[in-house]
Amino acid sequence: MFKCEYCNRVFDNKKSRASHVKAHKKLKYSSRKRDEYEKNPKLCEECNNAIPYLSYTNNNNIKFCRCSCRAIFFNKKRSQKANI
Repeated sequence: MFKCEYCNRVFDNKKSRASHVKAHKKLKYSSRKRDEYEKNPKLCEECNNAIPYLSYTNNNNIKFCRCSCRAIFFNKKRSQKANI
């Protein structure tokens, strides 16, 4: 019997426990990264609101907090080009 030192779950073999412990460590790492991001979030180019963490992690090049902000931003650019 092998016990997880994080949650005390019991496993039949060492290999199962080892892969389970990796999940704990990965979760701990991701929560630390989330805390760091929350301290200094990336801001939307249109409204200056913080971009949600999950949106940021799924696409590091994201520049807007919502689709509507993206649409407003590009419509402004398009209208500026039309006025030139």
